Amino acid sequence: MTAPVRILVADDDAAKRLAITRILRQADYEVLQVASGVEALDLAKATALDLVLLDVEMPDLSGTEVCLRLRAEPATNALPVLYLSAHRITSQHRVEGLDSGADGYLVWPVDPRELLAWVRTLLRVRRTEQALRTANADLHQTLESISDAFFALDDAWRVIHFNAAAERVAGRGRAQVLGRPLLDGFPELRGSVFEAKYAEVLRHRQPLVFEAPFGQPPHTHWYEVRIYPREPGISVYFQVITARKQAETERENLIRDLQSALANVKTLSKLLPICAGCKKIRDDAGYWQSVESYMLQHADVRFSHGLCPDCLRECYAELDDDLAPPGGSR
Repeated sequence: MTAPVRILVADDDAAKRLAITRILRQADYEVLQVASGVEALDLAKATALDLVLLDVEMPDLSGTEVCLRLRAEPATNALPVLYLSAHRITSQHRVEGLDSGADGYLVWPVDPRELLAWVRTLLRVRRTEQALRTANADLHQTLESISDAFFALDDAWRVIHFNAAAERVAGRGRAQVLGRPLLDGFPELRGSVFEAKYAEVLRHRQPLVFEAPFGQPPHTHWYEVRIYPREPGISVYFQVITARKQAETERENLIRDLQSALANVKTLSKLLPICAGCKKIRDDAGYWQSVESYMLQHADVRFSHGLCPDCLRECYAELDDDLAPPGGSR
């Protein structure tokens, strides 16, 4: 259920106050009435109001002073104020009233239709401002909750957003950079690839992603930076990727070492001509070599020498009975 619109009418003239109240209630607004400026201030602080209609001249506290005090309080500084005066009716009075912070100024008596039109306009502006504040609060909460560091620049390179993650990564509090030109808060960026990339997106209005190192050894870090155009300026998201870049470098070094090792490994991957009698191998130059010599030249192989059982029996026939394998036949 939609909450009723609540309007405060503050006027020490009872007849005028009642007339205004009648007009507003006929338009289905909820109306509260007070007869003094002090009461108006107290009620505005204690009650959720949508609009205040103020008489400019009241005996205890003028409408102008009430408006100034409302604007000075965070809880009421956005509350719409409409002056309704029966005595201060010149153009200079209107200028003074608007300069004091009022959102509108009407002279009494006023056409009820004009009064209601002003009320609807000010309420519409208030709803729009509330929606914007809600949207900004939601955006602020979102930017504060993301893990990426984030900041935004306007077209003059002034920092207009700087989230908590950016404070941690950049090592600077937002009070040091907000509202200031980026290069004043980060003079070390002058002449860097970062400055050039920000300028490029500001100029061409096209998103851009890049990776780059920044800092002086041994405190150099790698950053991944994503830049998006906005109106006005640019939004920048960045994160430290030093660990990832180190892992990539180590992987590339390992691959290079493996490729180098593989290049030095001698392999046999072709058809070998071999003598059916003596078992020698013919090399690429046409010379016949023993298997042992060929393998030593073309593969990373070393030989240990011995005799197989068949060769043992052939070479040492006189020991034939002693050469039978244990538990087996000859």
